[in-house]
Amino acid sequence: AKVWIEPWTSTPAAALLWLALGAMARLWDQTSSFDAPLSLPRPFLLPRRRPGPSREPVIGSDSASLRSTPQLGPGLRRGSVEEKRAQGGSRWPASILGLALGLIPFARPGDVIIGAIIGAFAIVALIRARDGRAALYAAAGFILSFAVLATLFVAIYGLRPSPYMLYSAQYGFNFAWLGWKAYVLLVEPRAWFGEGVGLLDAAPWLLLGGAGMLVAWWTPPARRPVTLAVAAAGAVYVILMLAYVDLLPTGLWRFNNVHYFKWVL
Repeated sequence: AKVWIEPWTSTPAAALLWLALGAMARLWDQTSSFDAPLSLPRPFLLPRRRPGPSREPVIGSDSASLRSTPQLGPGLRRGSVEEKRAQGGSRWPASILGLALGLIPFARPGDVIIGAIIGAFAIVALIRARDGRAALYAAAGFILSFAVLATLFVAIYGLRPSPYMLYSAQYGFNFAWLGWKAYVLLVEPRAWFGEGVGLLDAAPWLLLGGAGMLVAWWTPPARRPVTLAVAAAGAVYVILMLAYVDLLPTGLWRFNNVHYFKWVL
């Protein structure tokens, strides 16, 4: 429990990332309403007639048009009303998304790339929905939260990286070790480091999570962009963390560096 309650920077970052993912998924839910098949209003659904002479009274063309006009109105207007309702419902998720994405760089700078992936999928959803007002809400939320935190950052550190940023940048990434690091961190570290356990030993449900992401691809097409966004963000993040030089099996449990994977666990 200590790993989760200590005030690591990954704790607020995990909350912000999942908040942004939830808001992005909500935008795609609103977008799916525009992909529903077109249904004709009731006046266009003509009943079948039996062969032979009709016994129905003959109605003039003028009276027929007058009688059908009030019935056609609500049916024809229904699509525009539902479209406006869907667009109005996407403004709150768009605002929350913008606020969360604006805070992520200051909670944990290394998660900016994950926020960029979430933001890219959200932009696609807004473009498909043709909801310019929701896009403005998202932009306003991002500018507001980013400006407030940037003002505090400049007041504390000035126009230069913080010591935390400089310290993390000294280690960097080594993608040449990616395969070996994946094995010693996830499977078995004792052959090289003499201690520790693999992350899959401590959290075996990660295998089920990976299998679930594959199965989720066969969800309805409207939900596939959300599945792809979560899979892309998780895969990119895990690759970056495995290549991070400072992340070693000895520190994974001794110094609780497992908190690097907090939002994917």
